[in-house]
Amino acid sequence: MELKINYEEIERYVADRYGVRVTLAGLPENTLRVTVTKRVIFNLNFDVEIDVVKITPDTITLAYDGSIGIDMIISGALRHIVARLPDNGSPALTLGPDQTVELHLSNIPRLRPLLSHLSPSSLIFGPSSLTLSAAVSPK
Repeated sequence: MELKINYEEIERYVADRYGVRVTLAGLPENTLRVTVTKRVIFNLNFDVEIDVVKITPDTITLAYDGSIGIDMIISGALRHIVARLPDNGSPALTLGPDQTVELHLSNIPRLRPLLSHLSPSSLIFGPSSLTLSAAVSPK
């Protein structure tokens, strides 16, 4: 089974929900470029590239890479997010070494019913959309 989401949909959602303008673009070798535009006196663009490191049935590991300053900002923001998330002894998001982030799908209560029937197997960043593939679990 495949779930395909166009980048335009994600960009609109982020703009409507958070008031932030982002641009997503798929690059070769399954890399996603995220560009955040901030208006100061003029528009400033901040780019971050995201790669899928590993995917298991309950965890997606991503690596991010921007410039040194951007990586420090992202790392600080992620630490702040992780500290604010309820974990109940099982965190949904953990920070790994070398600018990696692990999203623990099975620790997200709203995803548990879905994961009892589906097992994610790949996440592909295409030119205009991302595709999550999952196998149907015979549970």
